[in-house]
Amino acid sequence: EQAGFDVLEAADGEEALRMNAATPVDIIVLDLLMPGKEGLETLMTLRRNPNCPPVIAISGGARSIHADFLPAALKLGAAKALKKPFHNDELVAAIRELLQD
Repeated sequence: EQAGFDVLEAADGEEALRMNAATPVDIIVLDLLMPGKEGLETLMTLRRNPNCPPVIAISGGARSIHADFLPAALKLGAAKALKKPFHNDELVAAIRELLQD
């Protein structure tokens, strides 16, 4: 919002899917570790729609198992992937780049 974007926020994957169906957006920033429907499953559901907006996957990995889900997200169709922690400028730059495509 500080960068001038209108932002909608969902608590989990199910809510994100409902929100995207009701109010299509230009870009989705998707945390891969969420309660309920997790990020990779949400990404796969989103990508089934040919009109899916670009998705930026974000994750710090699963600390307890030292997993990095970002490569899988890219293989499943995420346009970009950012590893936490990242600087807000990185996210804004990724969003602006995808909006120009």
